[in-house]
Amino acid sequence: MINIAIGVAVGVAVMAFLVMPAVSASDRAKVNKQTVKFSDQIATQKSQISALKKNWKHTVQIPKLQRNRNRLRR
Repeated sequence: MINIAIGVAVGVAVMAFLVMPAVSASDRAKVNKQTVKFSDQIATQKSQISALKKNWKHTVQIPKLQRNRNRLRR
């Protein structure tokens, strides 16, 4: 009976000191990969937004300039 109790205690100690840290490290690695993926997506979206803003400013300013030029010609 005492041998079984010692065996269970050793098994629990092995789980606590060897297996659980490996599982935690695996979880952290998954979270880090997701963080990198999301950061890349955010950077891509920010660059797309910046390009769209530049394009929008260009398309809005040209008609304004043309209208102002037409007003000056009158």
